[in-house]
Formats: sequence, structure tokens, C-alpha cells
Amino acid sequence: MRYDREFDKALSLCFQNRMLEADNILQDIIKKYGYLETALHMQLCICSLSGELERGKVILRDIRDHGIWMNPNDLAGDTDLSALRKFHEFQELLNYSKAKYEESNYKAEMKVFEHNAECRNSCKDIMLIHGRGTNYKEVCETYLDRTILKDEHVICIQSAQAYSDDRYCWDDLERSVADIQSILSTYRNDKMILAGVSQGARVAFDVFLQTDTISRLLLLIPALVNQKDELMQPPEAAEGRKIYIISGEKDMFYTSVKQTYEVIRNKGYDVTMVTMPDCGHFLPDDIDDILEEGLIFLK
Repeated sequence: MRYDREFDKALSLCFQNRMLEADNILQDIIKKYGYLETALHMQLCICSLSGELERGKVILRDIRDHGIWMNPNDLAGDTDLSALRKFHEFQELLNYSKAKYEESNYKAEMKVFEHNAECRNSCKDIMLIHGRGTNYKEVCETYLDRTILKDEHVICIQSAQAYSDDRYCWDDLERSVADIQSILSTYRNDKMILAGVSQGARVAFDVFLQTDTISRLLLLIPALVNQKDELMQPPEAAEGRKIYIISGEKDMFYTSVKQTYEVIRNKGYDVTMVTMPDCGHFLPDDIDDILEEGLIFLK
């Protein structure tokens, strides 16, 4: 997404306790892109942690006045928000978000959007799974309009699990794997590249491990954590199967991704990992060269 780089920088500044600088970036993100749940959530965390409780109350009221709802599980579970929970503005937003979340989850359905469907017999088939807190529109805007993928047959899958307003996630991993497997069953898996971004890459990885008919996997800034136990498969499970991983050197998940890469390689998978220097949990605007190398590798 076009705000990913800015958001990643704000998150990094928060970890360095440079809250004012982070908040300035978040304000710019909201001005440019609107009331993004991730930016608002981090703003509230900054207010809570820095003791700016009155400003936190103002932001809470502003969010509610604009009819915005946020992920209630994150609101309720994030300890960084503890200082704000005593205010009725917080409880009002939480209650409103719970109601909207339940309504959205009830209505949500798996959606499939095909890009270049007319060339499905002559192009590569790539099934692309979005990350947490986004949707297929942002995936198309980010990865199809401006990269080498625009010339391929790309199948974008939108989750049926609500995250916030018109944004979705894959938090129920077992359900996510089953949903994507059901979509895969309608395509020719022998020529399919399964791809995912961030949390979508985490899900794609699990689908790959549990689906023998998929032999090509593309992981973009994967949010991988504690993968070793899941890779305890017989050596023959890796035969003829390829994995291409793209991760940022400064990505919060980088250490885990690198450890997973080593496990995969030792298990016999044909795997390549590309590390983008000075890059966090986002993909640079121009990633055509890296993606092209990945698609060649996965042919």
C-alpha cells in the first residue's frame, strides 16, 4: 500500500521512543489517506503511553463522530491503550466497534477478483492473498498497476473475516486455509503460483504446506512466526517444490523469516530468499526486478 513505508517509519520511531516524530508522520498519513485504522490505533497508543490523555479523548471523539469503527479485539487487547480505557469515550468507541464488527463479519464473504482473466491460458496464474487490515482494492493498486504482475493472470482473494471498515484479515488461520483451498480447487493448481503479502503470506505458507497440488510459493514481506514445528514433514514433501521469499532487512519479522528460510532449505525445498537492504515491513515502489527474478525462479 502507498502508506506502508510511512507507517513503517512511524512504527520504528515509536520503538525508539520518538513519539512526537512518529505522531507527525501519522497525522500526515491521515491527511493524505483518510482515517486509516492502523494510523488511528497508533495515535491512540502514543497518547496513552505519553500521558496525553486529553488529546486521546479528543481523537476518540473525532473517530466516533466520523462514524469510524476499529478492530474491537485490538482495542480491547492492546495493553498500550490501558491509560485510555477508563474514559467513556473509549468505551463508547469500543462498543460501537463491537457492534459494527459483528455486523460486518455476518455480511462478509470470500471474494475473488481476476486480473487479466482473458489471458489465463497464456499467462502465469498467480493467486495473491492480501495482508491484515486491507482489501483487494489496495492489493490491486499496489501490486498490479505498478509492477510486472500487471501483465500476468492474477487472482486476488479477499477474506471473509472482517478487520475494520471495508478491511479484512486472516486471523482465524484454520478457516483461512480451508477457504483458500476451496478457491484453489476451481483452478489448475499445477500451473499456479500461490502468493501472499504479510499476514497473507503467513496464510499462503500454511496452505502450501497442507496442499500437495501447489508446488510454487511466493512470499512477500511474510509475517512468519514460529514456523519450525509446521515444517516437520517427510523429505519427499519438498521434492520439486519451490519457494521465493522477499523480506526487508529492517522488517520486524526478518529474524523469524530468516530462521524459517534455513529450516525450509534444510528440509530440501528449493528456496531462494531475497533481503531488501534498509527496508522494513513494506515493499518499495519499484520491485519489478525482484519480482521478475522470483517469477523466473518459480517457472
